[in-house]
Amino acid sequence: MDRDAYLVAVFLGMAQAHFYSPPPAANKGRPMIKLKEGIPPCPDFRDLKLRIITHNTETSSFIVYTGHVTSRFLQKFHDPSYACPNDDNASSSGIKIEYTRVPVWPILGLRERLGKALGDEIVGAFNQDEMKTWEKDPGEKRGEKRKRDLCPKLPIGDKNVSSERDKRRRGPQKGGQA
Repeated sequence: MDRDAYLVAVFLGMAQAHFYSPPPAANKGRPMIKLKEGIPPCPDFRDLKLRIITHNTETSSFIVYTGHVTSRFLQKFHDPSYACPNDDNASSSGIKIEYTRVPVWPILGLRERLGKALGDEIVGAFNQDEMKTWEKDPGEKRGEKRKRDLCPKLPIGDKNVSSERDKRRRGPQKGGQA
């Protein structure tokens, strides 16, 4: 299935959401622009870099789509009659979509692979060559284990202690007695 048209539509909607406010709830279902009013004022468009992350179950991978939407492209949708000056090369003044496949397996290193595909703007600065394993440092000293006696010393003549221990070994008995 060719998803290119859907990706362009989603990227266009995502880009426009940066510049237009959502319509008021009272206007839902009615036209937003009345013919008398004309075209609303043009927002101050700027170039945007947007991302969509999807997954492919057949290849067990994430797909990170990166869309570069230009201000000129957004201007064309704001005012379709507007012609950009020197618009000889339409592809350079529009939208460019790139994709990166990120394998899920092995899990170790997934953070780094996703970070590389998404970029520093989203995941922050990190070393792509150093995998984080969340294991403790082997040189780190751990707490000493407690040593336990195999046979605890019981007070001589205390029948309650031994009888409680015997009851636990036998388990619950019939008739409601423990």
